[in-house]
Amino acid sequence: MGIVDYLQKSHAIEVLLALSANEDMGWKEVQQTFRKEGTTISDGTYRARCKELVQLGLATAKHIDPVKFNYVLTRKGQSVAGILKRCLWEIRALKES
Repeated sequence: MGIVDYLQKSHAIEVLLALSANEDMGWKEVQQTFRKEGTTISDGTYRARCKELVQLGLATAKHIDPVKFNYVLTRKGQSVAGILKRCLWEIRALKES
């Protein structure tokens, strides 16, 4: 799977952007972020997307206890998130003009 394949999956972009907003975001913070945006994500979907980010080299998994992880974007992951943000800003600007 490549980055484009990942981005086409359900909630992939949202997870990537949420992780780029906060370096130390756990599941509860992710849930709150999604709720603020008026949407939801299941724990299983979130974990699956994060594991895929790790496989792609876009994130690392940081143990917070023996069974729980926080996911942190790598430099490559931050770059991809930055490209997406700029693209979304450009689309929003086109929409508003």
